[in-house]
Amino acid sequence: RDQCDRSLFADRAGSRKTVHGFVLGLTLREMFSPGRCAQEQVAAGSPTRQPWSSDHDSQLGAGAHHIFARLQLEVAAEAKRGGEPNLLRMLSVLARMSLAERVRSAEMYRAWAQAEASGGLRESLQTGLSTPQEPSQPPSKASRRSLSSSDGKAQPLPAARALAKLGTPEVRAEAVRAALAFSQDNIENQAALVQGGGVGVLVRLAKEATTTVEVHSTIAQIFGTLAKSSSAYAAAIVEEGGVVALVSLIQDTSSVSCGYSLFALTHLASCSNDNKHVLEQAGAIPALVNLLQQGRNELHGYVAGLQYTLVDGITQNQATLVASGGVPALLALAAAGPRDASERAARALAVLALNSAEARDSITREGGVRVLARLVHDRECRYAAATLRQLPAPALSALSPTSSAMVSTV
Repeated sequence: RDQCDRSLFADRAGSRKTVHGFVLGLTLREMFSPGRCAQEQVAAGSPTRQPWSSDHDSQLGAGAHHIFARLQLEVAAEAKRGGEPNLLRMLSVLARMSLAERVRSAEMYRAWAQAEASGGLRESLQTGLSTPQEPSQPPSKASRRSLSSSDGKAQPLPAARALAKLGTPEVRAEAVRAALAFSQDNIENQAALVQGGGVGVLVRLAKEATTTVEVHSTIAQIFGTLAKSSSAYAAAIVEEGGVVALVSLIQDTSSVSCGYSLFALTHLASCSNDNKHVLEQAGAIPALVNLLQQGRNELHGYVAGLQYTLVDGITQNQATLVASGGVPALLALAAAGPRDASERAARALAVLALNSAEARDSITREGGVRVLARLVHDRECRYAAATLRQLPAPALSALSPTSSAMVSTV
């Protein structure tokens, strides 16, 4: 079982099916191992169960036979689809659990089912955030990982409800991770999350001072997923105050949550010009300039890309970026950044130079002509050429005839 990593499932469908069947056999054999069951029963203070034999098969009820047959069908379907063996992984975790963990797992699933039947996501999550209480016996990580649907997807809607009610930081983190799994690659689940009021609850959690970096990162991933999927979901994030929360996260330039928040803001800004105004009002532009100056190098290209998106067609945002010191920061990235990041910086500068006399003066004053001319000469960067063409003629007088010709033609 432990040797069946994802490389084994990159082969033909027939091989995948063989491996699926092999792992299922190992899993079931371990689950019903006579020695294991006897040891667990003794450890739990229960009478030792009789060793497993072929006669036990005939003693299984119709429900158990149905479940086993369903497992076989799901395993075969998983193999036929060519995906990873998520169901088998779930069974594998179950097989490694102790008897006590299996009991807790069953109790936890029962609690989730009751939460599913008792109310909506918003009410349950809000209950968990406002009335925290310590669980009498928190479930183990193995128990929580084992509870998945047959297609390998976590079932986080009931999970989030039940887990959030426990209120501990660990459980809240688990609930938010479940909401992320719930919303990824499933538009129906995304709609349920938004319509159930989950966005507002997540925004409130993101603004709490005690929320961990991990939870912040997961919330930012959820918002990025929703904004990328639908402009309506992006509007819900904006309406609930999610932009302010995300902007505050990118101000911590060294945090993992900074990158995820940056991507979420990029998707929000791409949805509408109204969202661009909201980001500017929330202080996103000065925060991005600071991130460009102090943040991790691998994020700089994405920062410049978001700056371009924010200033494209929005005069107020252009003025804010120039006033926030955006021109020197973008020129520094254009001069020293990798090719893609340099071109994104030059693209943002081209928009500024086209529409702002202050930006043109700043580009000239900060030595931008030399930086941009090098991009044109070395990389034939059309955005750098477009920026230079917006500058006054005296600023270009120092260019060589070759560079001047390239600026005109690139």
